[in-house]
Amino acid sequence: MAHDDRNWMRLPRSSDEWQKKFKEYLNSIFEGTYQGETAACPCPDCRNMLFESRIIVQKHVINRGFDESFIKGEGIGDYEEEDNNGVLEQTGDGAGINEMLSTLIKGAIHGFNPFGMLNITYTTWPVILIPYNLPPWLCLKQSYWMMSMLIPGPKSPGMNIDVYLEPLVDELKQLWIHGVKAWDAKVKRNFTLRAILLWTINDFPAYAMLSGWSTKGKFACPYCHKDTEYLWLKFGCKHCYLGHRRWLTPNHKWRRNKISFNNKVETREAPIPLTGAQVLQQYDSFEQVTFGKMSKKRKQRDEETRWHNWRKKSIFFELPYWKDLLVRHNLDVMHIEKNICDSILGTLLDIEGKSKDSVKARLDMQNLGIRKDQHPIIKNDKYSLPASMYSLGKEQKAFLCKFLEGVKMPDGYASNIRRCVNMKECKVSGLKTHDCHVIFQKLLPIAIRDILPDDVVIPLIELSRFFNAICSKELSMDDLESMSKSIGETLCRLEMVFPPAFFDIMMHLPVHLAEEAKLGGPVCYRWMYPVERYLRTLKGYVRNKSHPEGSIAEGYISEECMTFCSRFLEDVDTKFNRPERHESAAVVEPPSELSILARLTTIRKELLSRHFQQRQEEESCHLQFEDDEEEDDTYIDDGHVAPAVSAYVTQDDNLIGTVTAKETISYSARLCLPDKMPMKEKQALVEGTIIEMGLQDCANSVISNWHLRGISGGEKRRVSIALEILMRPRLLFLDDHTRVWQVMAGPSSHESISRAFFAQAGFPCPLMRNPSDHFLRCINSDFDKVKATLKGSMKMRYYMNAQQKVDEMARLPSSSAALENCRYCCCEQPSSGDSTVAGQYQNNLKGLVFDNQNDELPKISGDYILEKVF
Repeated sequence: MAHDDRNWMRLPRSSDEWQKKFKEYLNSIFEGTYQGETAACPCPDCRNMLFESRIIVQKHVINRGFDESFIKGEGIGDYEEEDNNGVLEQTGDGAGINEMLSTLIKGAIHGFNPFGMLNITYTTWPVILIPYNLPPWLCLKQSYWMMSMLIPGPKSPGMNIDVYLEPLVDELKQLWIHGVKAWDAKVKRNFTLRAILLWTINDFPAYAMLSGWSTKGKFACPYCHKDTEYLWLKFGCKHCYLGHRRWLTPNHKWRRNKISFNNKVETREAPIPLTGAQVLQQYDSFEQVTFGKMSKKRKQRDEETRWHNWRKKSIFFELPYWKDLLVRHNLDVMHIEKNICDSILGTLLDIEGKSKDSVKARLDMQNLGIRKDQHPIIKNDKYSLPASMYSLGKEQKAFLCKFLEGVKMPDGYASNIRRCVNMKECKVSGLKTHDCHVIFQKLLPIAIRDILPDDVVIPLIELSRFFNAICSKELSMDDLESMSKSIGETLCRLEMVFPPAFFDIMMHLPVHLAEEAKLGGPVCYRWMYPVERYLRTLKGYVRNKSHPEGSIAEGYISEECMTFCSRFLEDVDTKFNRPERHESAAVVEPPSELSILARLTTIRKELLSRHFQQRQEEESCHLQFEDDEEEDDTYIDDGHVAPAVSAYVTQDDNLIGTVTAKETISYSARLCLPDKMPMKEKQALVEGTIIEMGLQDCANSVISNWHLRGISGGEKRRVSIALEILMRPRLLFLDDHTRVWQVMAGPSSHESISRAFFAQAGFPCPLMRNPSDHFLRCINSDFDKVKATLKGSMKMRYYMNAQQKVDEMARLPSSSAALENCRYCCCEQPSSGDSTVAGQYQNNLKGLVFDNQNDELPKISGDYILEKVF
């Protein structure tokens, strides 16, 4: 009901006009409900949030009138009045759901290997329910998800998945028909809460399991159904899906172009998807299959006379509202984009097993009588393939691989794509879904524009732009309409360039994505990325590999209990109240302990002020370089280890990839810590270091190497730091500046200290070389000489007060030392006018000598030097 039509609600309730309008209003709101049971009550107490029967709504409004916010169109639950100027920002903006006021739920069903090992064929299928009635920034948080069931392995349920889903469907029917009583804390009363399963999201093979429409064969497209344009490739022994000229405008010139396509004129229009009523009508033409193991082999259907691709009747049509939904099962953009990216890279680089341009593909072109210049040539009983427009030479392949190998991304933007590039064989392998997402949308258009002709580059860039636009958080109806028209032309351009074997079902599905986004809203709420991340969480729950489903169930219940408890614990650090890694908001009080991976912004002055006050009250230990005394950088006293003078962490990955992060740190502790230290204290120190570095989630994950996927690059970095802080160094040198430094000050101050340290150790570093690289070069050139030099030139010593003969840290238990170990502070370089702070600053760096011309410390106020303070 429009805002202009609600003025009658302010009329006297005793007037004839008000009573007439109110009766029409009641008829309108109860017309679309199931059996006319309940509807939202717009009285001031219910505020269009509580669902009541017709008699109760009539009684409330006659006695109390309409809520003023509802009359203005601002009432809670009054979604149909919102005007977003044709921009789709969240799921509720889609055309298929803008009239619904119940709780919206998305069903995510996807199988995964709980062991994470590709050589084991085991699959487990969790059924996840995700509520959509939360704000957009919360609805995809894992803490709000519900794992309703867990279908055990070791095999996929296949078409028998309906047997497992039957209890869930019964509960969903009860939630829609009868609802459940819930408590509204705002108005302090009970109300009937109803829920609706909006759609399912899964990959394309699971699409067939849930919908009943087979995604294989000649009618593989569920949107085109029996009107799917298919072609059987004789030599490739598979179907291809062409005919994208049907999505062009009626008078487009390509509709009459025979030579560039299939030697036919295209006059047909784009197919119309099936409605729910049409699906039920087709269900009447066949009987439901018998679920379970079949004693006899099923009779093969006649492919010539088959007019549909139904394998079963979907159990979801038992829901009363399922036939009225405009989108019942979503096409997963994530998997579609990955498969397209793999096909393009495999074809351009001619990767064996992934290229769509093979001898069989050329023979199919010859059999179809198209593109005679690309037909294979027989020489000496062998086929020779003429070069095509998209063929790359050896130098061009090397250029593309070198570009992908050398690109550098911002932190957290993408994974290490370099690990997937093989420069020797000029191929790319092992790309994950997000790797393909970044390569296809951002990198590939830049890399190919100089090595391929325009006829190939233009459609590939247009396809990349299409996916970049469809993945936006905000989609306007005008843009979607434009994308819906342009994608058909883009696919037609690709048909004129690539062979028919290139067009599998994944290359056809993008033509339906824009139309689906009009009904369902932004893609980011309907793709598999959040679900895939959640599956990784479920894999981490597996402890007993004999019963992985039991481990997942126990882990899920424990996580749910901890999540519930953490909502009520204000004085305990949880994942809900801890600061974000990239948090830049102001903080009133500085934290008690500062992580070296945190980011300092507005808390800088408070933190530094507190640090200098503590340094004035405590007895400090100074570091100094001397030329005539020798002492090791660690010493042992009563089975405890004193803090090392310094430690150095390089960017180079020197970790063993086949062991876990916890095993790596434990082995280092056994090797480096004193033998007299009890094993329990070593283990406590290891556990404390893991907690301090935030490695709890990946402690039992392997490090990874070139053939084994494991922890991320940032987690490897933290493992490397954890190995060094086991010895509690007073100075920790990092090969690159972390976020605890400012962008400009970090490299400068770090470079100065590093150069001074290595110069005094006997290894002066040239100006244009990294100190760590220079040191490694010296070691690799003559290790014995370097070892002798280091043995006689370790000039770092402790200077303590006469009363403090032994470091207090050596007297602490290892468990306490672990907590004190990573307490980092930052020394700010003072201005020249602040003599007190300047004196304190000089004491911190007593004995360090810098070259004032080249290695001068930055004179900008606010620059940092990373220092360990106990």
